[in-house]
Amino acid sequence: MAERLRSVTDKRSGIGLMFLISGQHGPLQRLVISRFPANQAILAEVSEKGLGVEFLEQVFIRRMTAYKALMLDHQNPSAGFWSGMATDRQAGGEAENISNYWITDFLSADFSETPAAGTRRLADALKSAIKKNPNVQVKSEIAAAVSLAGSVFSDKVTSIDEFCDHFGFSQTTRQTIMNELSKPSLSSKKFVFSAQEFKTKLPYRTVELENGAILTAPSGKFEQVFEVRQKDGGKVEYATEGKVADQRMEKR
Repeated sequence: MAERLRSVTDKRSGIGLMFLISGQHGPLQRLVISRFPANQAILAEVSEKGLGVEFLEQVFIRRMTAYKALMLDHQNPSAGFWSGMATDRQAGGEAENISNYWITDFLSADFSETPAAGTRRLADALKSAIKKNPNVQVKSEIAAAVSLAGSVFSDKVTSIDEFCDHFGFSQTTRQTIMNELSKPSLSSKKFVFSAQEFKTKLPYRTVELENGAILTAPSGKFEQVFEVRQKDGGKVEYATEGKVADQRMEKR
């Protein structure tokens, strides 16, 4: 396993020390693997002559902010697929920063949630939340996030919790979104964000003004299509320019 990890490790990580622990955890057979990068350290020794200092290369220090680890378990590993959790503190700790080689190349694994299913759950929750909550601030926060999501998260690992954290949603907005999930634990479920699936589920963003005007544009390009100018009294002015391509009459 150490040789396999060495063969797929990218050159950024340098030399590493791998720990492997295997055993029983209740009815499950559990495997824990962790990798610590080589570091530099200073060895200080006190003697009668004073303090001796030596600079050490390629030492391994247990640091909570610089390691990779995974935990896998199964009742009968030889007759089924292992499942578990992985983290990459060396790459920043967030799911979107996990090194690809750690999951795909070394483990030959993938996230249990497919990109389409995870992205669809997020999009559905956002769509329902913005529809059900009458608060303009909540609607504005979600709408702005939807416009940027495709460019920010495309092909990155995330979760609904991390999506909310990234855009700094207020507690009210976050709770409105969580209320649309069938169970709370789904908010932390990891998946690879699919920009195409997100666009399919939320293709357009619409703004309705108090004067009856309705502005619609592709979700990911709304800010590019319309220039927004803030006015006194909480009013806004939208401006755009282009040739008339079509006109429609629709029932509200």
